[in-house]
Amino acid sequence: MRLPLINTVLSTRGNAIAQFGGINQNVIANENEFAAMKNISDRFFPAIGTRPDRGGLEKQLSDPKAIFYKNGLFYIDGTNAYYNDQQVFTVSISSKQVVGMGAYICVFPDNILFNTHTGTVEQLNAHFSPSTDTTFAPLSDDSAYTKITTAGIGNTFHKADNVTISGCTNAQYNGTHVIINADTDYIIISGALDAAFTQASGLSFDRNIPTMDFVAERDNRLWGCSSANHEVYCCKAGDPKNWYNYETGADQAWAATVGSDGDFTGIVKYSTYMMFFKESTVHILRGDKPSNFALTEKALSGVRRGCERSIVSINETLFYVSRDGVYAFNGAIPQKISYQITQPITDAVASTYDGKYYLSCKLDNKQTLLVYDPTVQLWHVEDDTQFKFAANSEGMLHYVGSDNGLKSIYAFTEAEHMPWFLETVDQTGGYLTSNAVNNGFNILDNKYISGIKLDVWLPAGSELFIYIKCDEDTIWRRKGYIRSTKNKTYKVPIRPHRCRKYRIRLEGRGHFRILGMTTQIEVGGEADGNLHFGYRH
Repeated sequence: MRLPLINTVLSTRGNAIAQFGGINQNVIANENEFAAMKNISDRFFPAIGTRPDRGGLEKQLSDPKAIFYKNGLFYIDGTNAYYNDQQVFTVSISSKQVVGMGAYICVFPDNILFNTHTGTVEQLNAHFSPSTDTTFAPLSDDSAYTKITTAGIGNTFHKADNVTISGCTNAQYNGTHVIINADTDYIIISGALDAAFTQASGLSFDRNIPTMDFVAERDNRLWGCSSANHEVYCCKAGDPKNWYNYETGADQAWAATVGSDGDFTGIVKYSTYMMFFKESTVHILRGDKPSNFALTEKALSGVRRGCERSIVSINETLFYVSRDGVYAFNGAIPQKISYQITQPITDAVASTYDGKYYLSCKLDNKQTLLVYDPTVQLWHVEDDTQFKFAANSEGMLHYVGSDNGLKSIYAFTEAEHMPWFLETVDQTGGYLTSNAVNNGFNILDNKYISGIKLDVWLPAGSELFIYIKCDEDTIWRRKGYIRSTKNKTYKVPIRPHRCRKYRIRLEGRGHFRILGMTTQIEVGGEADGNLHFGYRH
């Protein structure tokens, strides 16, 4: 048996990191990534540093229900709706969906239509009960149309409206019709009638809106879906008041039944089509008019229940929270982009700022604000800011926080007292990764960390605490402290005891940037020889 010859001369090598990644909660991660962080951003990429300070309070709300931007900031506080800080109408106490269409803002389930240009407020739905006798009569001899005359009916309904009649003694008129023409005291609908008749009471005329779980806009139409009815809908082109006009024509309303299991969990316009989400199914509607609308069903990762406000489009890519993480969709198959986040993501509300995806969510039941940068494909953790509601307006992200305050995401100040921390993943100097080959290491050789250097930029007034934990140690050991008296880059040496791996934890107040990190490794191993097992010579 030959025993190995041990090389007693240690070789010293270095491993440098000059480009830093984001958070990675997996057991195995790249050494430029981080296991935990707070108030960290990639805005200095390839360096890493702190986020800007939060924006100040713009408006204190008492019972926020929604915020939305349409040529100005719109928000609902309790039963009052405001546009550009002016109260414009009142609503009921309930959860709201707010959708824009042209110059209009539509509020559901109150079915309110607000014109941001003129300030007028209308109801999408309508009801009329005659206060006088109502006469049904043929428009002319042998006419296919019926004229319905009663005082004031034309003040409620107009030409091309759909109207649902109920309580008529002539059953053929009970149902939904399209108004061919109208004036103050009459409407005209389709229907042949041999002789006129008059009804004194019991009649109702309604313009109805479907009860929808989610609503969105595409191509100057509102689109909606109903889990209870297993249906998807769109209104007439340019007319959010009418959803049951099914006559032939490119501008008419449309509806379809879906057969997939489960409730709808979200809706969004993407590119030139609509997407109706369930948790494990996506219904995609293509086409530009009822005659060529095509609704297809795909078994894809959809939106997680309760995360409908996580759907955000950024540069033609759609981002949303699904059951097992965050997905990105660019027209083919949704791809998971949150493999670095291993904890469950729930209760998500998202928006966009500066081309990034801001995701306020529960991360394993802990309130967290995650930020994803699609350009560099990195995730960072900012803090525990909650978005009850969020909207992007004129390049700024506005949100309503847990304190019901309406704020902007950043104020771009350098807050001297903002706390932050950053914890590296296990650092081995590259010998546990594929970089070991490039560094000339033999992965099986013995190696020890002998020295660490950090290049850290600190502005005046900032503080930095440095801790290290080696091998299987459970205690963080303090290795240094800096209070910067001027804007300066510090070269920080850290001398661990001999170890195979380590973690660094940086904590501080104010702002900082890590520009680079170098690890010195002492390498030793067998130079020759081998061991034989299981047999004799």
